[in-house]
Amino acid sequence: MVNDKWEILRAKYQLPDINRLKQVFRFEIDSEDLLLEKVRDNITDKLAFFSRMVEHMIGSAENFCCLYERAMLTKKEKSYLFQIYRRLQSLIWESNYLSVIYSEERMAHWIQKVWRLWNNGMEKDLSEYCKKLSSGWIEFEIKSRDTLYHG
Repeated sequence: MVNDKWEILRAKYQLPDINRLKQVFRFEIDSEDLLLEKVRDNITDKLAFFSRMVEHMIGSAENFCCLYERAMLTKKEKSYLFQIYRRLQSLIWESNYLSVIYSEERMAHWIQKVWRLWNNGMEKDLSEYCKKLSSGWIEFEIKSRDTLYHG
């Protein structure tokens, strides 16, 4: 069983509770084969989703929404979002490395690191920016100068 196998790994590496990980990062695992790798893969998928979300807020205006969402953020907020983006990208690339160079211990330490960062502000920061942009869209009004063609 997945939970039994996880409890052995949890005791060995001081990992978070598997049910809590599944709840926070919204994934399911139905096989104990390569359990750490499956957990890492699922967490990485969620981190990549958040990375793309942040990238749209700080990157170029290739999408209609990005143009306006960046205008909803201050320069300081964009700078802080870039720091979050850097952390996300670093975690994603570390995960990619672990998919090439398998190490149970390194994988466990990576899961610990992600969990620590997530609970020490990353979740809170991301949720605050999501709320800010959600509110920004509710209050958003197109100004006549915003509709001009700049081609």
